[in-house]
Amino acid sequence: MGEICIGGDGVADGYAGDPVQTEARFITAFDGRRWYRTGDLGISSDDGMIHILGRMDTQVKVNGHRIECGDVASALLGIHGVNDAIVVAREDGAGRHLAAYVVTASPQTTAVALDHALRARLPAYMVPRAWCLCDALPRSANDKVDMSRLPAPQPLAADANDVCPAQSPLEKHVVAACDFAMSGTGAAHLGEDFFARGGDSLQAMAMTSRLSHLLGREVSVRLLYAHPRLGDLAHALAMGGTWRGRRHRSRRGSAGNRRMARYGASHRHGAA
Repeated sequence: MGEICIGGDGVADGYAGDPVQTEARFITAFDGRRWYRTGDLGISSDDGMIHILGRMDTQVKVNGHRIECGDVASALLGIHGVNDAIVVAREDGAGRHLAAYVVTASPQTTAVALDHALRARLPAYMVPRAWCLCDALPRSANDKVDMSRLPAPQPLAADANDVCPAQSPLEKHVVAACDFAMSGTGAAHLGEDFFARGGDSLQAMAMTSRLSHLLGREVSVRLLYAHPRLGDLAHALAMGGTWRGRRHRSRRGSAGNRRMARYGASHRHGAA
């Protein structure tokens, strides 16, 4: 897998009057031939066919997932009331994540509503964590979106309708682990996004470490990044069966086993 380049007699010498772009897009290979870098990502199959996977400049890797930003933007454009949209990857204290810039037809359209609609169309890891609703996307003279002029997006604000109290023992452990990692920020609930409420990478490690202790098995940071919404994280743990039946390894031997036994007993009594 790599960038698709084009060579041969039909390749031009460069961009007329634009030496900077020419140097960036044209290369001379080891065989002395001149090649044009298309910017498309492709892969060659066993039958010799080259399959285009998408643009290199819009395909990003976030938390181990390779995401085509154009696919997320297309899903947004398919939502009623969205006139224009672009999705980019941004970096901050909470790590790399997606941000959506959306032009809506009505000021009544909220980021929360768009988030809900997008979750019905895409996997959780493809849903942007930060949003910016604007009147128009900044564009350059050639009508391309000017990335340098995009304003800073905001984390998704919690919706009062999303305030879901924890019910099951598993859900209560997820919320408790979040509260432990983010003490002083108020009580968490299942409708919240861990990173949207201000969580960073260190707090993510603290939360998963605490959750591993509470559940008696290893919970990876990557799982939290894939399911940052607390309710989704609890659902993923329950559906995968990863929170029960497999005990967390402890160097303390029998003491660790006694703790796991106490957890199992309390869980059974709480579920009865």
